[in-house]
Amino acid sequence: MSSGRQLLRLFVEAGVKYVVFSQDARCFATVGTDSTVCVWETSSGRQVARLFNGSNVKSVMLSRDARYLVTTSGEGIAWAWEVVTNRAIGRLAHEGLIRAVTFSSDDRYLATASVDSTARVWETMSARQVARLNHERSVSALAFSPDGYYLATASDDCYVPKFRPN
Repeated sequence: MSSGRQLLRLFVEAGVKYVVFSQDARCFATVGTDSTVCVWETSSGRQVARLFNGSNVKSVMLSRDARYLVTTSGEGIAWAWEVVTNRAIGRLAHEGLIRAVTFSSDDRYLATASVDSTARVWETMSARQVARLNHERSVSALAFSPDGYYLATASDDCYVPKFRPN
């Protein structure tokens, strides 16, 4: 990157409105203007997955190892996906717009933050909700601790609850 030289150029059928790397940087995902999500191998540019769930995808988050992916829409719905099979694992629903998504460091859990004043924790492999953290106002951000033991959430109510998985 220090050379300023372009290393890879991909052709995407629709324009790209969002891009994110997996934490290990082996893959990255793009969201096209047609809401198609593609996962690409960083080193070669080879497409490893193509997902489309019919909704207007607003954002995407890849797990650390890029085995899982979460898409969000403007309707308060997120979908968890298994990348290698292109299979939707499950629907993650809130009553309002989802503002943030994150995975735990071991990818066992993912968490969503919403304007419905909740943060929710889900098992990644099953999309089963395991915790609901209530706030008085919209939840704008969240983060798992590096060891995955705690989840901190941020809200206008200035309250930072922590979740500790079993």
